Amino acid sequence: MYTHVHEKGEWMLSYRMMYNYQSGLQQNGKDISRGLIEQQYLMIPEDMRMNMHMLMGMYGVTDKLTFMIMFNYLQMKMGMPAGGGSLHNHTFRGEHTMNVSGMGDMGIQTLYELWRSNAHRLMLNTGLNVPVGSNKLKGTSNDMLYPGTAYPYLMQPGSGSWDIPAGINYYLGYSRISAGVSAQALWRSKLNKPQYRLGNELDLTTWMGIQLFPFLSSSVRLRANTSAAVKGIKPDLNKYNEPAANPENYGGKRVELLTGLSFQTVKNSFRHFRFMAEYAFPVYQHLNGIQMPLKQCFFISTTFQF
Repeated sequence: MYTHVHEKGEWMLSYRMMYNYQSGLQQNGKDISRGLIEQQYLMIPEDMRMNMHMLMGMYGVTDKLTFMIMFNYLQMKMGMPAGGGSLHNHTFRGEHTMNVSGMGDMGIQTLYELWRSNAHRLMLNTGLNVPVGSNKLKGTSNDMLYPGTAYPYLMQPGSGSWDIPAGINYYLGYSRISAGVSAQALWRSKLNKPQYRLGNELDLTTWMGIQLFPFLSSSVRLRANTSAAVKGIKPDLNKYNEPAANPENYGGKRVELLTGLSFQTVKNSFRHFRFMAEYAFPVYQHLNGIQMPLKQCFFISTTFQF
């Protein structure tokens, strides 16, 4: 999103989808068996899947300043198999699955081109994430783990807080080769109404691409992310239900390797349409507390510029 600004009066519309799959268990960066944590929690998760759909619009306010707005819709599913844990000499058994969907927070940002030469661009971005997504979703009255009470932090589509993203981005384009570096930070402004706050985040990405044909290019990207644990606690959430209910089991460090392809039409009538796909897998993970590590991610996006 941050490789270029648009000319004054120019629009770009984009649809992006991310699929995220997690499974297994880690404790403080090391793989751990289910049996070692069954004495701490009533149930132990097996896997989690998330789909995030994003609609984005970009508009060139001037030749150096671009305005962006982003809407997100999330679908999340966490499965816990039959035969759960044992807590305080009470054995909890039964299969539990959480299915959650809803609007995420809305993003509003500006992208400003600070400097440009023939092959180089340096850009700054900043903005505001508006908490339109719900962070108060509850289970039904007959829910096994969350009967009429709030789902854990991981299963809430919204953050509940006004968050501030900001970053600096460098782009290099020369002949058929392009490359770039982007550093992005996300600051959570304050505790939300349920008296908790998601952790601040820092993200660093470096990438390189090559144009294979006029209509096809490929890329490789390395992404490093660090995030803090949840601050505060939901007052109606029992942190011993399962690991995702405990605010200490959030945040950590992760490095991912991504490979991608980008297809762009070359005919005059459709020359501004592009389709992109990326596959990601982790090369390093050190997660706080007990969490399910990332196994793989898949991204697709389409953009149309006019």
